[in-house]
Amino acid sequence: RFIHTLRSTLSFQAKAEVELLKTKMSRAEMNLKSSREEASWLREQLADSKSELRSEKEKLSKQTVELKFENQRLNEALKEKDSKIDEVTGMFETGQSLMRTATRKIELLEAKLKKAEGSELKAALERKDHEINNLRAQVKELVSLTSSSASKSTSSAVPSNNVVVESKASLQSLQSEEEDDASIHGVVLLLVSYCAGIREKSQQDRLRHLFAALEYKTLEVDGAMNPKIRRKLTSKSGLTTYPQVFVQSGKGE
Repeated sequence: RFIHTLRSTLSFQAKAEVELLKTKMSRAEMNLKSSREEASWLREQLADSKSELRSEKEKLSKQTVELKFENQRLNEALKEKDSKIDEVTGMFETGQSLMRTATRKIELLEAKLKKAEGSELKAALERKDHEINNLRAQVKELVSLTSSSASKSTSSAVPSNNVVVESKASLQSLQSEEEDDASIHGVVLLLVSYCAGIREKSQQDRLRHLFAALEYKTLEVDGAMNPKIRRKLTSKSGLTTYPQVFVQSGKGE
């Protein structure tokens, strides 16, 4: 009986342990299955991650190559810019040097021009003085010729004693005065006072030519004929338009 009881007890325990083991094995199988599924999912995730990493690596390699080319291009552009900046700086310095040189040359030319203008003006004034002196000499010569011609002409053509005395006095006063531009007008007055008493056409023409030339030179020196002197000339000689006509037509000496 004891053995039978022991056997039944051991058998029951064994069955219980077998059932427990079976339960544990089924649980382990279920865990193993779930672990396998999880491992499979992880493998898939790993494969996806590897493919993504591979694509990212390819993109990064392409970007690295592009960045290398861009860096090289930028370096070349910077070198070119530096060379252009150096060139522009050199040109700017050269331009400043040329500007300084040009400024000095302009200052020298302006100084030379002022000096030349002064010398030219002086020479022009000297030429005018020389021409006026020549005209005065011609006036004196013609006055002497006119005086002798007038004394030989008929009594009706000779000017009165008052005119001769006035003319000689004018000539003496002109010689004693300071020789300036106003003396030309006095010489012209002296000439036209004789014009009324000259009958020979050749000497009248010479005096008319000289009269026009004197008025022309006077206009050059003074800029305009003095209105008082013009009125005196008109009243003494009666020649109102003849000097302008001769000068404009180019017939004046």
